Amino acid sequence: TGTGKAARVYAYVVCDGRVAVFDHPDHDAGVQVPGGGVEAGETLAEAVVREVREESGLDCEVVAHLGRRRRHAWYPDVGAVDVVRHYFQLRPLGPLAERWTWVERQSSDGSGPHEFAFRWLPVAEAAQVLDFGFGEMLGALGAPSPPPRPRSLRALRSRSIPTTPTRRPWPRR
Repeated sequence: TGTGKAARVYAYVVCDGRVAVFDHPDHDAGVQVPGGGVEAGETLAEAVVREVREESGLDCEVVAHLGRRRRHAWYPDVGAVDVVRHYFQLRPLGPLAERWTWVERQSSDGSGPHEFAFRWLPVAEAAQVLDFGFGEMLGALGAPSPPPRPRSLRALRSRSIPTTPTRRPWPRR
């Protein structure tokens, strides 16, 4: 096993200032947003729309690519992997329920079935409860412009850096 590379896509499906989040009722895997791998021949935008449809049943359109974050992961079957997470904002098309359950009979990776229990959370609340770092790009949803960059090291040292509690990147037991 060696170091591999993988692109992953994740969706912030946003409606009326709320984000669609899910958990798995049959096992503790934390609160997440829809997402997954990119199949051969797919664009990132096509992959995120497909993943949302597979995991939630929602038809959506891409509003924006919010950015990407690089993470390093270890998988027992492949070893170390350099993962690039691409985050997208999507808009749902059609009617919406407050809560719904969706069963993915067979996912694109061949596993399944998987049950997803969805609900809508205000963006600020989602930022507090999402596990595995999935809330890391929520600030890009219509966020105001970042403050200007300091022009000197002295200015950088004088700036206060807000700290927020971080979530563990694994489910609690």
